[in-house]
Amino acid sequence: MQANLDVLRNLNIARVTTDKTHYVRLIDIPQPFRAEFRAWMHFGTSPGIEGEVYCGCMYQHDFEGYRQERLNGVYRKWRGKAPWELSHYQLPADD
Repeated sequence: MQANLDVLRNLNIARVTTDKTHYVRLIDIPQPFRAEFRAWMHFGTSPGIEGEVYCGCMYQHDFEGYRQERLNGVYRKWRGKAPWELSHYQLPADD
């Protein structure tokens, strides 16, 4: 899938809670990367962040793992499949 990888490479969206939990908000990830990350994290754990939308955040280290795989074009997490090739991938809605 073609996308502007510079957008993903330069994305600086990490946040930190008072208890030092590092996370990203899904809404801050532009499409199509948000849809890809959701598919990539299909069985992942979502942190409960006070003041944020339920299941609207993911751990920063998970996002960094996705970002590195996407930028390098090497997908290890799902047996070599890219996020958009996964059966649970959903096309981005028109935002």
